[in-house]
Amino acid sequence: MTASRAAAWLMLGLCAQRCAAQLPGMPLPAQCVGAAEGPAPRSDLNWPANETKLAQSMRQVDQGQGAEIIFYGDSIFWEYTGENLNGAPTKADLARKAILDKDFANHSYEVAAIPGDESGNLLWRLETGGEFPTIHMPKTVVILIGTNDLSYSDCHEDQQELLNAAPGIVNRVTQIVTYIHTKSPKTQIVLLGILPRGGLYWEKDQAWIWPNRYTAAIAAVNAGYYALAEALPQYVKYVYCGKPYAYEYGMNFEYVEDGIHPNQKGLELLAQCIQKDVDTDLATPMYTN
Repeated sequence: MTASRAAAWLMLGLCAQRCAAQLPGMPLPAQCVGAAEGPAPRSDLNWPANETKLAQSMRQVDQGQGAEIIFYGDSIFWEYTGENLNGAPTKADLARKAILDKDFANHSYEVAAIPGDESGNLLWRLETGGEFPTIHMPKTVVILIGTNDLSYSDCHEDQQELLNAAPGIVNRVTQIVTYIHTKSPKTQIVLLGILPRGGLYWEKDQAWIWPNRYTAAIAAVNAGYYALAEALPQYVKYVYCGKPYAYEYGMNFEYVEDGIHPNQKGLELLAQCIQKDVDTDLATPMYTN
């Protein structure tokens, strides 16, 4: 395992330096074993406590008025929480939180996201972790997940290896969609395509390369997401917001801060893209269960 690869595992794949503080002292895997193939919690330090805290927060919301929109995902959605795990939130942290406050000002929402999570982790959080409501069902659920699955599948820096991981990601996300629909048939699900990403974002000379070995796998996963939405048009909508984040010849540094995570402007673009597609779902009052 190269030094850069070891650093990648230590930083949980796609957790930027700011987010990595959430999970200090993570054990270094002895080998790359690929993405979780089914619902699975993470055992690295702090994840169980963080997930428990998030689940408790979601239950409190559910026992109150509930939320019309729930955003489920990984570090990209976590950016919208405005949290700073190193201390008090900074102006920049609060500015990120203000994005959703502005774009969804007329609707109640919650962000249920944990940096570094894969689709299997999110599936576990829903099925077992207690993050899905049981009283007040959301009008709309927005899902952005899957890019960390590719990171954990990237054992040999091989494009075909990443392509081979795509069907499993789509299968796990299909299970997520099925679970949500089974629990809340009236909830509309907005499934976001995986955003473009740099090749090896923890290495500065690789962070801004696009296309790269991930490109074909991202396209394959997104094609699977699209097919899923086409098969279930009554309650699933596929939305791709990634075009502004990459040129034909590289990642767009105007909207991406590290080759992976959207910066302030990039988060604003993402929220606006989501807003356009959920406004129709939110135009009517929240139904009564």
